[in-house]
Amino acid sequence: MNTAVPFDHEFREVESPLPWHIDRDDKHPGIRDAHNNPVAALISIRGEDRVMAEANAELIVRAVNAHDALLNALRLLHDNLAEYQRLNNLGGYDNHDMVAARDAIAKAEGRS
Repeated sequence: MNTAVPFDHEFREVESPLPWHIDRDDKHPGIRDAHNNPVAALISIRGEDRVMAEANAELIVRAVNAHDALLNALRLLHDNLAEYQRLNNLGGYDNHDMVAARDAIAKAEGRS
């Protein structure tokens, strides 16, 4: 079984600095922060298990590194569309897409 063991953080202010990267060291492969401090270790590091563990780690790193930019872009799109709808009396603030955007923002902010 491939498992990443995360470094648990309760508050955003103490998260490991970005960008994160993959360290493929043979003895201690894992995810490291911008200062090369360990964030998560890769378990099951032989053969196909290692390939899958590294692929999962790469997905985690891409998601973490892109998180802030994606969240900011979604906020901007949501707010711009809401303003456009308001200015043109279009309604739609509670349509499926706007609700989905607000739900995604809440999840990304840890509020849901």
